[in-house]
Amino acid sequence: MPESDDDAPRLPADVLKRVAHYQRWVIACVLSQLTMWLGILVLSILNGGWVDFEVPVALSFVVDLAGAAFAFLIYWVVRSPVWAVGAGLGVIALVLAVLALDLWLVAPVVGLLLLTVANGVATRALGRNGVRVGFFGADLNEIADDGFGADDDEDAGW
Repeated sequence: MPESDDDAPRLPADVLKRVAHYQRWVIACVLSQLTMWLGILVLSILNGGWVDFEVPVALSFVVDLAGAAFAFLIYWVVRSPVWAVGAGLGVIALVLAVLALDLWLVAPVVGLLLLTVANGVATRALGRNGVRVGFFGADLNEIADDGFGADDDEDAGW
């Protein structure tokens, strides 16, 4: 195992593109949940009382499931299949514990935190390989197909 991120092996361009693609979906899931819950908060303030939470919580679970699938793929590609399965089982155990304790409104927050962690894993993997990552993820066009940096001049030298 490498001692630091600098010693880690570089990933091929096709793997980096997959990680960037999965990361965009994770970011979309996080932003959709944040937007939905902000909208619920605004509606609650405008109505003068809390709105019914059944539909937003159900939508959060659906979005969390989609995000979890992409987080699983990020871990599968960046770490290893063992990490992906372990993280997946850990998430399932955490969600079941939250549901068993009847903390329905905590589950979306836990999902957001876990998706944010998966986004951080993808960001570190892309950054370690010289890909700049912005607010909405990495630009797929920045990842060169030849495995070298996108700024490298292919005709220079040999």
